[in-house]
Amino acid sequence: MRLMNGVNLNVIPTTKFKNTSITVDFIEPVNHDRFADLSIVAEMMESSNQKYPQQSLLAKQLSRLYGAGFGTDVLRYGQLHILRLVISFPNEQYLPTNESTFKMAIDFLRAVIFQPLAEAGAFNAMTFELQKQNTINYVKSIPDDKQFYSVLQLRKLYYHDDPNYSGLVYGTLDQLQAVTPQSAYQAYQEMLNHSQIQISVLGNVNEATVKDEINQIGFTSRAEHEYPVKVPVKVESEVARRVEHQDLNQSKLDLAYSLPIFYDSDQRFAALLFNAIFGGTPQSKLFRNVREKNSLAYYADSVFSSITGMLMVQTGISSEDHAKVVQIVNDQLTAIQNGDFDADTIENIKADIVNSKLAGLDSQRQLLNEQLVNNLLNQHFTTDEWCAKVKAVSKQAIVDVAKQVRLRAIYFLDGRDEDDSE
Repeated sequence: MRLMNGVNLNVIPTTKFKNTSITVDFIEPVNHDRFADLSIVAEMMESSNQKYPQQSLLAKQLSRLYGAGFGTDVLRYGQLHILRLVISFPNEQYLPTNESTFKMAIDFLRAVIFQPLAEAGAFNAMTFELQKQNTINYVKSIPDDKQFYSVLQLRKLYYHDDPNYSGLVYGTLDQLQAVTPQSAYQAYQEMLNHSQIQISVLGNVNEATVKDEINQIGFTSRAEHEYPVKVPVKVESEVARRVEHQDLNQSKLDLAYSLPIFYDSDQRFAALLFNAIFGGTPQSKLFRNVREKNSLAYYADSVFSSITGMLMVQTGISSEDHAKVVQIVNDQLTAIQNGDFDADTIENIKADIVNSKLAGLDSQRQLLNEQLVNNLLNQHFTTDEWCAKVKAVSKQAIVDVAKQVRLRAIYFLDGRDEDDSE
């Protein structure tokens, strides 16, 4: 429901959980120039505000809220940038108290959103520098996670270093170093006054009561926008390639393909099945043929996004097997394009996908994420409708999807140094 221009509320009443969760998402078009400022804004909002000026005081208030959990995050979703607040707390009907935990949570969020630890147009310098350094330290640590690091390098190849899509949503080290208490506060003000706001509440709640309480937070009307979400796929004539050498025990070989099937396509569910057969499940061809049958990979899997039209394969291999693995991965794709998979495999994978969907109904986080995505994409399938569409996918539909896949980028993190690899 619309609370006011640019501010929407979704209420999901359910008696399944003893906790109630509230998410507040500030949504704007992706703009890499704002990544660093907003990542530090998120850290400032999570750690302190004028009502709770120290992290310890904020934590004590969460304890008073019967062990509530609270956090912030920054996300990139296609062409959108999202700063998210989430609080989860016990419903008072399960507690020996007459206090409304919902009202307490709303009071907490009001302080977080509207009472930042700032004055004279700048965040508190001491707290700001601490949170800024924490963010810088995290970004500096990313190269230590070789699997994540390899994905980032592959994205840079695939998106030709377009910083809106190839870079970290936290910003670069140079950008983070340049953020000031004033620039971050200005980014906060712009977000507060202009971002589209999506609020979701899930729990044993009354919709009318929730609406009244949410209105007490104090949001104001703003220009309403419907921003595009999907990232257009660029047609490329050549495969981008990069080899990097580091002294490692395990090499990383990642491949990126374009698959221009988006969430609003009739082929969306066939693409879901294709990815599951290709590398998205333990029953997949990549898992069975690259990892198990040929013992060429420590891991081998694929993931597909119907927002970006990007299909990504990740493998952990021995350096000397690089060429073999590339060949076998592409052989699995060719096999699917040729219809080399049986009906039993399709039915087993359909059952796995449906069971995973049903299991997600027991996760508050997953339900809230789905609520946000459904609203962003303006798609609202019931669980039964979604499962029926999965079950209805034919073998030919999967083959038709596979034939649209095109290799676009290969990144190889070679675990041998350059002298050894020659």
